[in-house]
Amino acid sequence: MKKIDGLTSLRAIAALWVAICHFYYQVPDGGGFVERILRLGGLGVPLFFVLSGFILSHTYQRKFRYGVSKQQLLTYGVSRFARVYPAHFAMLLLYAIVLVPTGLYPEYFYDTAASFLASLALVHAWGFYPVPVWNQPSWTVSVELICYAAFPLIAVATARYSWRRAIGLAGIVASALVMGTLIFQGEWVFYFPLFIVKYGACFLLGCLIYFPFRDGVGKMGSVATMLSVAGAIVGIIYASSFGPRFEGFIPVFFALWIFALAAGSGPARKLFETRPFVYAGEISYSYFLAHEAALLAMLAIAEPLGFKPTDIPMGVKIAAGLVFALPLYHLVEEPGRRWIRSLPERMKFVRAPAR
Repeated sequence: MKKIDGLTSLRAIAALWVAICHFYYQVPDGGGFVERILRLGGLGVPLFFVLSGFILSHTYQRKFRYGVSKQQLLTYGVSRFARVYPAHFAMLLLYAIVLVPTGLYPEYFYDTAASFLASLALVHAWGFYPVPVWNQPSWTVSVELICYAAFPLIAVATARYSWRRAIGLAGIVASALVMGTLIFQGEWVFYFPLFIVKYGACFLLGCLIYFPFRDGVGKMGSVATMLSVAGAIVGIIYASSFGPRFEGFIPVFFALWIFALAAGSGPARKLFETRPFVYAGEISYSYFLAHEAALLAMLAIAEPLGFKPTDIPMGVKIAAGLVFALPLYHLVEEPGRRWIRSLPERMKFVRAPAR
């Protein structure tokens, strides 16, 4: 299935928004409108899940149309494991072997041997702990693992859906996200068991908006694409300005943005397909997992030199994240992904002489 480069770029926007939010933690409130939006970077997390649902559907929906064979399930499982685990494993070891023993990481009450093993197994955000543990951004990967496991079932269950039926169900899911935010409010944002429901719904929304794209419905010209992308961005900013209470509206605008880049054309799409944007999207997972460790290391270096967190410009913090993310991507994530994906073929080769 042909890769949609513009969607890769969106991952960079989500990862950077989340990272900037965390970089602001040591800085007192008091900025203007732009800073207030940047401080709400946690609202960018739904983009990961809506995007993941759409991309997995684009990659596997047709393959799973008539069911999922054992071989297909094995290939899918290995591919998903290879996608997320090498960088996660490397960062977890970095915390356990370097950051915690040296005191660079302020160890929390829930950072125990048990939570380390839970993180190792990627089940640490399944309701066992009320807060993120160890490498804190990795909770999203733990929730994503549930979505990965559910996707073959979703694909088979919806295989014969028309695009109209899928969009109707997407409207129900979007409405549930809006109502969930308004009803649960703070718990919806911070309570882990509800994270699974909330982000699982975002993932399902991404799966469902793929159907009109699959059926060639909703193709956009240059102007329509530009208006859709602009409208999505304005909607995200406007909803974010009201804070977490209106978070439920944001996945809808993300879905519009994703669909516009997939089905659209013209400058608005081509901008996100440029190599710098795409490369930023490719390294975004490593950046997302490494940015807090980079911040901790930078603050530990800056403090003896007399620098306070408020003295460090945002651009320097973003650059520090790259110092960690680039080697993680090029030396761990990509080689690890290729090696794990090659394992099934290697195993076949090893077993061949015994036949």
